[in-house]
Amino acid sequence: MYVEISIRDEVLASLVELARTDREFMRKARADLEGALHEYGYELTADELAAVREFHRQTSAMSDAEMNRVLVERASSAAMRGA
Repeated sequence: MYVEISIRDEVLASLVELARTDREFMRKARADLEGALHEYGYELTADELAAVREFHRQTSAMSDAEMNRVLVERASSAAMRGA
């Protein structure tokens, strides 16, 4: 059985960039992920939201420095896929 997952790479790349560069967004997202997404105008598909929630769960115990390192790696990976 084939299941199509609807995730827009450009939306997730935008979120990664925002989290990397906007400390206030990062602070809010770590405290209330869905509230921050709503406040910043993100309307995610169910699959995108699931992916973002999973990333949030996996990184919740990281320090800000560790989180930034992961975000830089994700941004680099996304840029390479888009090239």
